Amino acid sequence: MLRYYWKNLTDRGVVLKPDLVVQTRDRVLVVDVTVRHEDRDYLENGRQEKINKYTRLLPQLKERFGASEDKVVPIAIRSRRGMPKSTMGDLKSLGIKDRKTALTLLLIAVRSSIELYHTFMELGVHVLPTATCVS
Repeated sequence: MLRYYWKNLTDRGVVLKPDLVVQTRDRVLVVDVTVRHEDRDYLENGRQEKINKYTRLLPQLKERFGASEDKVVPIAIRSRRGMPKSTMGDLKSLGIKDRKTALTLLLIAVRSSIELYHTFMELGVHVLPTATCVS
């Protein structure tokens, strides 16, 4: 059985909203996408930020879903030149092993980020950046 969970989660009074929580028979995965510029170490920093942010939810989710295994799966995507090897490895933990599917996900994530940017910039609305749900 495979289930997806999209609700806000709370840890010690802090509301966290990962893009996706995936539950299979024996594991629970917290998936969150970040699109970053590839200069310096922004991409690896973004990946690590996602891990640090959502790791604290794992015990709660593991108990809620009765999972024996848990993992934060950060999907870090370069804003201009594709996906790093670490992201391909993370996608494999979701069962996505072929490059074509991975590149399709990359294009969807980048397009969604661009649409969000234009929506808020054209309206003059300033919001804190949040990840989008790519499904």
